[in-house]
Amino acid sequence: MISFVPMNILGNLNISTRENNLTFVRLLAAVAVVFSHAMVLNDGKELVFWGIGTGYFGTIAVSVFFSLSGFLITQSYLRSKSASDYLEARVLRIFPGLFFTAILTILLIHIFGNYIPSAYNSAQFFLKTITLKMDSYHDYFASNPKTATPNGSLWTLETEFKYYILVMFLGLLGVLKRPALLLTVTVVAFILYYYDNILGNYVFQYALNTPMHNAPQQLLNLPLCFLLGVFAFLYRRFIPVSITLAILLLIPCFFVSHAALYAVAWSYAAFVVGFHPKLFMPRLVNMTDLSYGIYITSFPIQQLLVLNFPSIGKSWFFVTSLLLTLIASRISWEYFEKPGLSYRGKFFSSFGRLKSRITAKLKSLPKPKMNA
Repeated sequence: MISFVPMNILGNLNISTRENNLTFVRLLAAVAVVFSHAMVLNDGKELVFWGIGTGYFGTIAVSVFFSLSGFLITQSYLRSKSASDYLEARVLRIFPGLFFTAILTILLIHIFGNYIPSAYNSAQFFLKTITLKMDSYHDYFASNPKTATPNGSLWTLETEFKYYILVMFLGLLGVLKRPALLLTVTVVAFILYYYDNILGNYVFQYALNTPMHNAPQQLLNLPLCFLLGVFAFLYRRFIPVSITLAILLLIPCFFVSHAALYAVAWSYAAFVVGFHPKLFMPRLVNMTDLSYGIYITSFPIQQLLVLNFPSIGKSWFFVTSLLLTLIASRISWEYFEKPGLSYRGKFFSSFGRLKSRITAKLKSLPKPKMNA
């Protein structure tokens, strides 16, 4: 008699609770970003292990972040009370930590930098940071070997936030409830882009906010990973979660260099590690998710370390920057991110109440008398 082993299906697993490893996966990805940057920022040269560059770890990490983001953001929208409720949640998750990062960077530059930037430059940098724009701070880090920008991580954050808006519009148009239509349009867009069609370029440059000056494989990476996450949630009842399949998908990644392969393989691996029951680590359930804080605070800390200790070795550079980043990310979480999340359901409504008070105050003002 043939017996069939029941397969783990993504939609049947703990995707709506904390009974999974997603926090651990995100934390691991954030540390991979710190490692990748540490290997190149201090001398501008990338290390290579067994023919694989350390930038590969950063590519993997960003792929994982975007695929998990697509999954969780789609879930967030479909389970939100309204579009404004969804948008409020996204704003409160992104901007409090960004506010802290901007202040931290300015303070560190003023305390540990070689010269003190003007108040105007500091204010300009602050405004650009909290609006998800990278700024060179007037080439303050121009002497650093790799890049002059204080926070090179923000370029992905701007792109990701625009993907959040894209999900909201797709939801408002009802497309998220018609996954077959969305899948068809997405496949056509990728095919058009692959053959360098004008319409395909338009889709990627404007609809998906992917810069056209990058190499084709880089163009594929971010939107593909995010959309893989979106479809993973929409088709969660049909997606098997298999350790064996994850390994089979990962093996070619060490022999073939292709962004689409990386995106599919590492995104799937992230979901397997995050949700497979056999890999579940109960002790990590209550772990604080510092991944966002690590991601946005590590780069300016590393830039300042390079500025003050230009001859520091790569290993010490990584360990030191990671320890300092963990401290910064904990402060960000405890005093900015966590308090910000507590305003969910109150933040946008407070603007409505303020508008009502101002309107009532204006109406109560005595009307000017007209001269006869």
